Amino acid sequence: MNIVAIVLQVLLGVAFLGAGASKMAGAQTQVKNFDRWRLPQGWRPIVGLVELIGALGLLVGVVLPWVAAIAAVLLVVVMLGALLTHVRIRDVAQHFVPPAVLLCLAASVVVLQWSALVGHFI
Repeated sequence: MNIVAIVLQVLLGVAFLGAGASKMAGAQTQVKNFDRWRLPQGWRPIVGLVELIGALGLLVGVVLPWVAAIAAVLLVVVMLGALLTHVRIRDVAQHFVPPAVLLCLAASVVVLQWSALVGHFI
């Protein structure tokens, strides 16, 4: 059991639970963000659901580490999409920091739990 991975998973899980839930609930901040990013509002609950699934996978991954690896890969993809969105709208540099940090943390979980994923399927 890797304590670093578990701590990262719980922290990321809580962060993505909040982010996903606020998108799905239609929080004004999220609605305004999707407008600013020039993304359809219909994508907001979909992105929120994907974030919630990833968050739950990270938390379940405390018991089943291979699930955490899959969830973290999913969240890496989501954060790559977030970074590409910021590039597409030529956003200011400070807006790149949160998704870049979350991407690095999710990638760390992938690396830390990769052997559990490979071991589960081989």
